[in-house]
Amino acid sequence: ELKAQKSIAKSTFNETTVEDGVMVLTFRNDGAEAQSAVKDIDSDYIQFHFCVKGSSQFLFNEGRYKLNILEENSLLLYNPQRDLPIHLEINPHSWMVSILISIKKFHGFFSHEADYITFLSEDNKDKKYYKDGVITPSMAIVLNQLINYNLNTTIKELYFKGKAYELLSLYFNRS
Repeated sequence: ELKAQKSIAKSTFNETTVEDGVMVLTFRNDGAEAQSAVKDIDSDYIQFHFCVKGSSQFLFNEGRYKLNILEENSLLLYNPQRDLPIHLEINPHSWMVSILISIKKFHGFFSHEADYITFLSEDNKDKKYYKDGVITPSMAIVLNQLINYNLNTTIKELYFKGKAYELLSLYFNRS
């Protein structure tokens, strides 16, 4: 008996542009079905993905290649040579937060110490870069604040900007 390909509900990210070149995407799948979220992103962007709860899968090349991201893990993706559209399958009871930041904007943060961020160094600046990591307790607090945001909409952009920057500084606060 042939099993039908399971259909996955298409959904969209909750998107907040906090300033030119910086965007925060959040996704809560509190349901019992997997959900798929897609967003086109060009190669100028560095992508930081955080699985706050549950698990998700990144699909690349029309799903020919899959990459899992598990609870309390992060993934940094950057490929200056080609666009890396986001195609995520978010499992039931899973929460994701992503920060997209243009390479130009990102360079501005670290212009004084590009050596500190390995993939910004001269040798690496045209190479694709991929790094997984663990979400620290202090990062988890900020991620949960982004997911559970319920303050006045008029300050959402400002709040998300502060939290996005806080998250990035915690992310790079590594020995």
